[in-house]
Amino acid sequence: MNEQWVREGFEHYYVVPKTDGEVYEEQVLLSHMITGLLPCELRRTEDEEAYYFHLVSADLYIDQIGKLDARNFFMDLITVIEKAEEHLLNPDHFILTPRHVYVFDGKPALCYVPGNGSDITEQLREFVQSCIDRLDYRNRSQVTFFYELHNRLRKSPVSLDGLKQFITPEPVMNEMEQELPGTKEFMQEESFNRKRKKNSRMQVCSAMLYIPLLFSAAYFAARAWNEGMTYPNLRGIVIGGFLIALNT
Repeated sequence: MNEQWVREGFEHYYVVPKTDGEVYEEQVLLSHMITGLLPCELRRTEDEEAYYFHLVSADLYIDQIGKLDARNFFMDLITVIEKAEEHLLNPDHFILTPRHVYVFDGKPALCYVPGNGSDITEQLREFVQSCIDRLDYRNRSQVTFFYELHNRLRKSPVSLDGLKQFITPEPVMNEMEQELPGTKEFMQEESFNRKRKKNSRMQVCSAMLYIPLLFSAAYFAARAWNEGMTYPNLRGIVIGGFLIALNT
């Protein structure tokens, strides 16, 4: 593949000669139907036809690797490849090398060349290996992610759907439910039982408080009957009645 990078004024292009790829693939590519692909145009000269991929405001991912969340970036990258498959494009025609994977607004900007490329899984594995060579090993979470992803890509077979599940694993609760059917229902029942026991204890305590409260209110009422409605007796009756109502 005779490729080159050219500059025209303030614009930069990645240029690769046209091959005998499928006409349909070229139509999809040039129509810009898929978000995540580098904008492309077909130019004809006297000698040949070539695809010009516009690199405006795009940086190489390998140069931005320490500034972006690797897990989100690779999830977006696989999503772009899946969208291409939905448009009947061959994923093996992506060019995934450190010199061809770009970033635009934090998202992947990939190069798709009809008729060129190689096995997408092998390309991904080699690309991840190149990323590992550029890692900042002080970022342990990023280092762990890349090594685990590289190890996953070494296993066969590897599917895009399997990679997506690896990159965004299911919540632990879902895994528990799969391993132990009925786990969620059991935990809900346990929570309900705990609340019911707590309410029962509160009811018992409330009932036991009625005895001293009633006795106190009756005591001050008896004093008021014998001594008259003095301020202390009135205060005792009012406080006792209020506490009985509050306990209820």
